[in-house]
Amino acid sequence: MIEYLTKVGPIIAGLLYLTTGIAYSVKGCPGWAIMWFSYALANVGIIIAASGE
Repeated sequence: MIEYLTKVGPIIAGLLYLTTGIAYSVKGCPGWAIMWFSYALANVGIIIAASGE
């Protein structure tokens, strides 16, 4: 169960960060959008790092 949560948790968080970044882009706040897109990209890095274990 823990193994599943450690893989699914970053995916869910990354999708939420991506959604928030898109919302800020649509809202016209590029600085905030870049910040949230960066968080989403960081989660992609976590997923890639975890897959190498």
